[in-house]
Amino acid sequence: MFVDFTVLFGTVLFGTVLGFNIFVFGIIIPIYIIYKLCKIIKACRYYHKKRVPVIPAEGEYEEDTVDDWVADRMENPQEYEEQHVPVIPDDRLAELRSPLLDIQN
Repeated sequence: MFVDFTVLFGTVLFGTVLGFNIFVFGIIIPIYIIYKLCKIIKACRYYHKKRVPVIPAEGEYEEDTVDDWVADRMENPQEYEEQHVPVIPDDRLAELRSPLLDIQN
C-alpha cells in the first residue's frame, strides 16, 4: 500500500498558496490603495482650502478695512513710522574688497 503524498501535498499547498494570494492581493493591497488615495484626496482638499483665496460675496466686506492704504501712505507719510535698515553704500564696495590687513608688506 503505497500512498502518493505528492498529489495530496500539492493540493494542500495549492490551496494554501491560493488562499494567501487571495488574502494579500484581494483584500490587503486594495485596502491599502484605497487608504492611500483617501489620504491624498484629504491632503489635496486641505491644500486647496488653505492656498486658494476665497472672494467674498458683495456686501461682506468689513467696515474697518482700508483698501487704499498705499495711496493714503503716499499722501500722509508722517502718519506712518518707517524703520529703515542700514545698508552699505555702493561706493564703499571697492574699499571692502581690499584686504583689511596687508600682511604682504
